Amino acid sequence: MKYNLEIIKKSILIIPIPLLFFLLIYLILSNPPYTLQNIGFFLMGTIIVYFIYCIIVVPIAFLISVTLNHYYILNLLIILISAFVVATPFYLFINFLHAASIPDPWWKMYSHFSTILLTIVPAFFYWICLKWFARKI
Repeated sequence: MKYNLEIIKKSILIIPIPLLFFLLIYLILSNPPYTLQNIGFFLMGTIIVYFIYCIIVVPIAFLISVTLNHYYILNLLIILISAFVVATPFYLFINFLHAASIPDPWWKMYSHFSTILLTIVPAFFYWICLKWFARKI
């Protein structure tokens, strides 16, 4: 195996944090009344999104990563492809919570640039974390 299980687990748990941090800063700055209540509301929303990520995405991503790592094919291209596979149920769940329905052709959710960006950025950061943790050991 190229990466041990501890490196994979740490990397998967860390990957959404920078994206969520930048989204939190964007939400706080885009809502001008900088009250403690608004900041707390956005902070709690970010924490809830991270916990949903931990419940839905982490087990699937861990199993996929361990399987790919076992066959020595855990590289950037495969991580990007598997990110779309793992992100699909997450986006469908969020869309169902938001609109109470799933888009008619479900793959239309990837027609928006923001959805693609929100999938590619964590995948790329996951690859960077894997390389960084592996180099530290």
